[in-house]
Amino acid sequence: VTERPHERFEIGVEYDDSGTVRGILESEGVEFEADYGEAVAFAVRVPETEADALRDRIRSATSGRADLS
Repeated sequence: VTERPHERFEIGVEYDDSGTVRGILESEGVEFEADYGEAVAFAVRVPETEADALRDRIRSATSGRADLS
Protein backbone atom coordinates (compact mmCIF):
# COMPACT_ATOMS: atom_id res chain seq x y z
CA VAL A 1 0.00 0.00 0.00
CA THR A 2 1.35 3.39 -0.98
CA GLU A 3 0.76 6.18 1.52
CA ARG A 4 -0.37 9.36 -0.19
CA PRO A 5 0.49 12.74 1.36
CA HIS A 6 -2.40 14.12 3.37
CA GLU A 7 -3.42 17.60 4.39
CA ARG A 8 -5.15 18.53 7.61
CA PHE A 9 -7.51 21.47 8.01
CA GLU A 10 -10.46 22.55 10.09
CA ILE A 11 -13.97 23.46 9.08
CA GLY A 12 -16.03 25.60 11.41
CA VAL A 13 -19.79 25.88 10.90
CA GLU A 14 -22.94 26.72 12.78
CA TYR A 15 -25.26 23.86 13.70
CA ASP A 16 -27.55 24.68 10.74
CA ASP A 17 -24.77 23.69 8.31
CA SER A 18 -23.22 20.84 10.33
CA GLY A 19 -25.40 18.09 8.83
CA THR A 20 -24.57 19.22 5.31
CA VAL A 21 -20.83 19.29 6.00
CA ARG A 22 -20.89 15.95 7.84
CA GLY A 23 -22.78 14.38 4.92
CA ILE A 24 -20.19 15.62 2.43
CA LEU A 25 -17.30 14.33 4.54
CA GLU A 26 -18.95 10.93 4.99
CA SER A 27 -19.86 10.62 1.29
CA GLU A 28 -16.25 11.43 0.32
CA GLY A 29 -14.87 8.85 2.79
CA VAL A 30 -12.74 11.53 4.45
CA GLU A 31 -11.21 11.00 7.90
CA PHE A 32 -12.60 13.54 10.34
CA GLU A 33 -13.45 14.28 13.95
CA ALA A 34 -16.31 16.53 14.98
CA ASP A 35 -16.40 18.76 18.05
CA TYR A 36 -19.84 20.05 18.97
CA GLY A 37 -19.50 23.19 21.10
CA GLU A 38 -21.06 26.63 20.57
CA ALA A 39 -20.48 25.91 16.90
CA VAL A 40 -19.28 22.74 15.19
CA ALA A 41 -15.63 22.17 14.31
CA PHE A 42 -14.57 19.37 11.99
CA ALA A 43 -10.90 18.35 11.98
CA VAL A 44 -10.34 16.84 8.54
CA ARG A 45 -7.55 14.69 7.07
CA VAL A 46 -7.74 14.40 3.30
CA PRO A 47 -5.31 13.39 0.52
CA GLU A 48 -3.56 16.53 -0.77
CA THR A 49 -4.81 15.89 -4.30
CA GLU A 50 -8.44 16.07 -3.10
CA ALA A 51 -8.19 18.93 -0.57
CA ASP A 52 -8.97 21.88 -2.88
CA ALA A 53 -11.98 20.16 -4.44
CA LEU A 54 -13.34 19.29 -0.99
CA ARG A 55 -12.92 22.88 0.21
CA ASP A 56 -14.75 24.15 -2.89
CA ARG A 57 -17.58 21.67 -2.38
CA ILE A 58 -18.02 22.69 1.27
CA ARG A 59 -17.90 26.41 0.45
CA SER A 60 -20.53 25.89 -2.24
CA ALA A 61 -22.80 23.71 -0.08
CA THR A 62 -22.74 26.22 2.80
CA SER A 63 -22.95 29.32 0.57
CA GLY A 64 -19.59 30.44 1.92
CA ARG A 65 -20.61 30.24 5.59
CA ALA A 66 -18.03 27.56 6.47
CA ASP A 67 -14.82 28.82 8.07
CA LEU A 68 -11.97 26.82 6.53
CA SER A 69 -8.57 27.04 8.17
